Amino acid sequence: MKNNPLIWGLFLFFPFFSVGQNVPNCKKNVVVLILDEHNREPLKKGSVRFKNQVYITQNQGQSLLPQVCLGDTLILSHLGCDPKTEVIHDLPDTLVFFLEHHAIELKTTEIIFKKRNWIQRSEFMPGKDPENLGRSFAQMLQQNAGASTLQTGANIEKPVLLGLTGNRVTYLQNGIRMESQSWGNEHAWETDPLTKQNIEILLGSRALWYGTDGIGGMINSLVIQPASSSKPWFFVHGQSQGRGGNVGVFVPFSTKMGLFSIQGTFKKLGDFSTPSYVLRNTGIEENSGSFSFLKQYENRRSLFLNFQIFNTETGILSWSHIGNLSDLRRTIDSNFIPQNEVFSYSIDRPRQNAQHQWIFGQWNDRKLQITFSRQYNYRSEYDKHNSFGMLGKNPQNEFGLAVNSFAVEKLKKWEGWGFRLDGRNISQDYGGKYFVPQFQGNVFGFSGERIFPEGKWRKTLVVRMENHSYHAIVTNLGKQPNLGAMGWGVGLNVKNESWRNAHLVFSTGRNWRFPGMNELFSNGLHHGTASIELGNMNLKPEVAYFVEGLLKKEMGKISFSSFSHFKTAFNFINLEPTGNYSLSVRGAFPVFHYTASNVVSWVQDFSVSKSDFFIPNLNAQIKSSIVRLKEWGSSSNLLGVPPLSVQAQLSYQKEWRGIVFKPMLKANYTSFPFWAPKNLEIGRLPEGYLLVDLGTNFFWKDWSGSFQMNNALNQNYFNYLDRLRYFAMAPGRNFSITLKKTIQ
Repeated sequence: MKNNPLIWGLFLFFPFFSVGQNVPNCKKNVVVLILDEHNREPLKKGSVRFKNQVYITQNQGQSLLPQVCLGDTLILSHLGCDPKTEVIHDLPDTLVFFLEHHAIELKTTEIIFKKRNWIQRSEFMPGKDPENLGRSFAQMLQQNAGASTLQTGANIEKPVLLGLTGNRVTYLQNGIRMESQSWGNEHAWETDPLTKQNIEILLGSRALWYGTDGIGGMINSLVIQPASSSKPWFFVHGQSQGRGGNVGVFVPFSTKMGLFSIQGTFKKLGDFSTPSYVLRNTGIEENSGSFSFLKQYENRRSLFLNFQIFNTETGILSWSHIGNLSDLRRTIDSNFIPQNEVFSYSIDRPRQNAQHQWIFGQWNDRKLQITFSRQYNYRSEYDKHNSFGMLGKNPQNEFGLAVNSFAVEKLKKWEGWGFRLDGRNISQDYGGKYFVPQFQGNVFGFSGERIFPEGKWRKTLVVRMENHSYHAIVTNLGKQPNLGAMGWGVGLNVKNESWRNAHLVFSTGRNWRFPGMNELFSNGLHHGTASIELGNMNLKPEVAYFVEGLLKKEMGKISFSSFSHFKTAFNFINLEPTGNYSLSVRGAFPVFHYTASNVVSWVQDFSVSKSDFFIPNLNAQIKSSIVRLKEWGSSSNLLGVPPLSVQAQLSYQKEWRGIVFKPMLKANYTSFPFWAPKNLEIGRLPEGYLLVDLGTNFFWKDWSGSFQMNNALNQNYFNYLDRLRYFAMAPGRNFSITLKKTIQ
């Protein structure tokens, strides 16, 4: 019988369901991890008082308790922190607690409620898990349930949330929107995730606080702030794919003026490879740096300044830029691959360069938080075929985007309401061959939030108004009329933590999104995707209504989670192939255009985990995600909607001679895209596939690290969400190793 990845995937997951629920209420060797509430730094030499014994936390903020039972009480303390008493209601391998170093600066009840009352608020810290030190921004987000990535070859990835990407998934730094993704559906954000202390995914009502257009959700990252407890560290990472890696360093220090920190990373990779051939010209070179300053005053006032610079040079798969129509059709129809490709570190044409600069300042006092920032984004793209003479020295496309932003948040509630006023001025220019327009724009927004904490059902109401105005719009057709509109969004979030001993959150609301400039006016070759993209000047603002619910329940050592999302959207904008090809001096490429329709979507994420799976300290988890996003009356999804995915993971934790090991095995099955619109496809739909990852993390004194083997079976596969899958398979097996040293 022919091997079927689905059958093997189900066979792998089947033992998980055979475990009963009669489990003990105690666990041996539980790690307690104490972190700073502000910057998530580990708190060394903290104390954990447990059963009349005191356990001291080590360099990574961890302490090992011999045996913990449900209902036990821990008293946590650290120098400069108020003691905290915690009752154990769950028994994972690691119990994570946060202590407040500056307790007088926050209203604890408001902050805790504000953070935990939101649906699907998934938060993680890039620099704390060793395996994240070698991952891209999108790869980190992909670890969350229901998240996937839209890829352009080996090194360009953008998150997909609720089956949506492009301008509907927005990225924020400290609540300020980053604008570079507006150049295209798959444009990655120019940022180094290791400059962030934590990253959170906001869906539904909470995303409305920052904008009405987060139809697919928002990703908000908080930049690392210097702290008196911060320690310097450095890391090195190497991997077999690309035969390279990256290095990074973080150095905090203090003077009479205040607290400072400097951070920098460098990354270089050569060509990636599939199990069958080298992906020529897929290398990448990145360097980034950041500088931060924090000054704290009396009466809960503080000033935070941050500067970031990021630069990346990325190669584009060499044979995705084809010189004639016959070869293009042959490659797409038969997956014909050029032979005799050899590995190289060189980044040749076609390629692209991206730069990002960011200056940020934030003032906090008892009543207000005032933020100002300026960002400058630049991208240049170079042709493969049209690169001779003087023209060859210059990029064929250049985009420059400068954004000045401000935001004012009222921290002290007025009649139970919190308010936010924000705005941004956008200035975009282009050079070389026209692709996106030149324009000036202004966006202003006003948000209000009202919390109703009374009763078992705690409610939060968010309302927001936005005004968009764009002028001085210049395209290849000449100057365009001014554009503008005003829209609104509203969301209601309801939470109950005592309903049948479960955690229940319900959210509903309305989104509004003005079309992006690229959706309206783009016209030309998009080098990264090897396609022609055509805008549509008749597009209207999108309006979407959503309902979503989250249910979490714990039954002994089994945890269950179910997230459901339903949406209907009007004037929904989508990028689709026209079915035609274009030939010019720049090569032959498929043509895509933006269309609008009324759609309905449904998302279902499911997760079950069990601790002490067969043996102590062995944890098992299974997650699944399904997305339906289709036009009214249609049975097919829109183009580019993620297929069904099922993921299973086993992880084990053990301490041996002071070293904590956490090995893990992960299997991820991605199905055939059953509901893909076959009439729109310009190539064959990829088959389903099963990927297996192996790895381990370890912690020893001031050292931490990881060893990973991705795609351990060296599977040949095409990723449906890869815009270049028409030309090549996805990369094969990859070995990576990471070491991080914290300097005390």
